[in-house]
Amino acid sequence: MHTKFNMDEWMVTATSTKPIFLSARVRLARNLMHYPFPQQASEKQRKEIFDTCSDVIMQSDGNNASICLQLDALDELTCTSLMEAHQISVDLAKNKVGAGVILNKKNKFAFMINEEDHLRLQVLDVQPNFKILWRRLDRLDSCLEQYLDYAFQPHLGYLTACPTNLGTGIRASAMLHLPGLVFTNQHMQVGRSLAEMGMILRGVYGEQSKAIGHIFQVSNQTSLGFSENELLDRVEHVIHLLVKKETEARKKLLRTTPHELFDNIGRALGILRACFEVGAEEATNLLSLIILAVDLGFFPKEKRRILYKIKQEIQPAHLQLLLPQPLKGKELNRERAKLLHRYFLKFPEPDFKVKKEEVNYVS
Repeated sequence: MHTKFNMDEWMVTATSTKPIFLSARVRLARNLMHYPFPQQASEKQRKEIFDTCSDVIMQSDGNNASICLQLDALDELTCTSLMEAHQISVDLAKNKVGAGVILNKKNKFAFMINEEDHLRLQVLDVQPNFKILWRRLDRLDSCLEQYLDYAFQPHLGYLTACPTNLGTGIRASAMLHLPGLVFTNQHMQVGRSLAEMGMILRGVYGEQSKAIGHIFQVSNQTSLGFSENELLDRVEHVIHLLVKKETEARKKLLRTTPHELFDNIGRALGILRACFEVGAEEATNLLSLIILAVDLGFFPKEKRRILYKIKQEIQPAHLQLLLPQPLKGKELNRERAKLLHRYFLKFPEPDFKVKKEEVNYVS
């Protein structure tokens, strides 16, 4: 049996209505005194950590807006769907024993327990308001700290499993749709430049993952030696630069290779309308081209939100949850093709007459 709750309520990225910038996240890493880090803890200790943290978090929720999910009580499909919706990390999905997540739709937070650290407190939104997110998270963290004995050292700050999170333990990140940088072969150089600035560019599911659908995560690499506001200012500055650079790359595509771009979009639309079977990665990359076309004005902008919803629905676990019986391999690929047909057979034709100077949406 699958755990029954409305996954749509937790999919922040899928509600994006703006080009390029998809979502923001601010995260804190915290650990309890007197317990080893999760990877060194025994099963008994991990369960004690889970019980202690989850009890405090759930009791602090005065609105009863939170749900607590213990991963070893969930089936594999539900765990994977949580990962696809960016509510848990790949590492947490692997941990299982004593691992879990507490979700709160009112405050848009997802608190992971026993991932790399005992607690990964994170708040998410579709707006790039990092200072607002930080103030919300800081209030939640301060509330928990009254009841949880955090591991803290005066010279190092909050102690964490990875040295890059020492200090404030804060990491701010954004999900960005960057097809222009990929198609103009600039994304690798941009990644190297960001590393020199103390930032990191990763794939859609974080460390060592691919940028499927041309979606990247950008975040600070370390937190030691900087105040929270300093780190947030740096992240916001880099995100503004990336949005500007992506906008310039899209204008370059329209200026230098417009017919190649039009052809790629038309081919993507044709495959989405007529394919007999298609894998999740290929379909996501095709949808990225259609989303780019919406951003460029070739399709109505109202289509953007539904496209991100489709992008989430075609992921393996999400798609399987829509089906009455378990499928895999080619059978699942055929069901994905059927789902795409239902959306795209009624999708409008692209209007490639948009003027280049109209493509200007740097926030």
